[in-house]
Amino acid sequence: DPDAATKHASIIQKIVSSTAGDKAVAAVIGKALNSSATPRELGFDLLKAISNSSPIECHEDWHTPLAKLLIDQNPEHVDLALDVLRVARTTRLNDSIQQIISDTSRPTLQRVTALSVLSGGSNLDATAFNLLLGLLSADASPSESVRAAQILGASSLTAAQLQQLAPRLGPAGPVELRDLIRPFSRNNSEPVATAFLTALEQARSLLSLPLAEVSDIVKRYPPDLLPRANELLARMQHAEDQKIARLDALLPVLKSGVAERGRELFFSKKAKCGACHRVTEKGGRIGPDLTTIGGNRTPRDLLESIVFPSASIVRQYESFTVTTLNGRSYSGLIVRETDATLFVQQPTGDPVAIMRSEIDELTPSPISVMPKGLEEALTEQQLADVIAWLKSLR
Repeated sequence: DPDAATKHASIIQKIVSSTAGDKAVAAVIGKALNSSATPRELGFDLLKAISNSSPIECHEDWHTPLAKLLIDQNPEHVDLALDVLRVARTTRLNDSIQQIISDTSRPTLQRVTALSVLSGGSNLDATAFNLLLGLLSADASPSESVRAAQILGASSLTAAQLQQLAPRLGPAGPVELRDLIRPFSRNNSEPVATAFLTALEQARSLLSLPLAEVSDIVKRYPPDLLPRANELLARMQHAEDQKIARLDALLPVLKSGVAERGRELFFSKKAKCGACHRVTEKGGRIGPDLTTIGGNRTPRDLLESIVFPSASIVRQYESFTVTTLNGRSYSGLIVRETDATLFVQQPTGDPVAIMRSEIDELTPSPISVMPKGLEEALTEQQLADVIAWLKSLR
């Protein structure tokens, strides 16, 4: 039963991810990983759970199974071992990790992940930095670009590296941009500050950034640059004020929402929410599953996600625009990649397969795949009903 297996894996992940750092629990996990009696899938579930835990020390008994996975012929098994080693700290497997980095026949993303494991967020040498920078180019794989941005964002970069990175902020998508601005908080020299401001002033995804995060970076800048920095912050604040005013105007309406009517609207042809979002066993799988959304979102959060869907795009749901050599354009999620093909899921229909050799331009979009303006297609009462139903989902 696939559903039962999924639930089983979910339970393991919740338990192990929160307790893997305990020595007794780590020893039990190690015993299971080294036992031939342990089903292979259970071993993978345990390792996936560890990879989602907070940083811990790699237990003595985990080294052997991880070493075997690092030399496995299946790239997914190597990736799993690297994901574990990102959080389970050890130096004993550094030689194996270095071999992955040096092997140019391996997938670039795998080598990048190995780099992040080995660096541990420390300084990146020229080879590592240039490899990551290359993955931010327009013709790079979307998944590789996202991962490269994560690694760069967690690294301590030199002033020269920050100046090289700054021009990549302009074309970056919302998810990548938030990662890429982080290393700039660690250097407030005038050349770096100037490069950062120049890049952000032209960044296509600027308004997707949290105002507080940008403010924290620029508030320590040299006095000569503060007027320019304040002008950038004022631009962001103006957009934020407009958003708040719109939400404040709609909030009082939410009190009259009726959940049952909202459920009918959610799956109706008028709202079309169910075409992309799944609730329990009903609905599409393009957007996030909303089965328990009411348990961790306030009515205001839900309202904002509908009225301003591009304000908080989460990783896994970043939209891309693909333009082909014959001039056709496709916008949607990259749901699968191979060496030769990208599969683009547009808001409706099946994923479109596009050969990489046919792609002229591939750019992350600051616009969510969820259409803006749903609140205009519905009456205020209908909007209140939909949010009332979403809030009831727990």
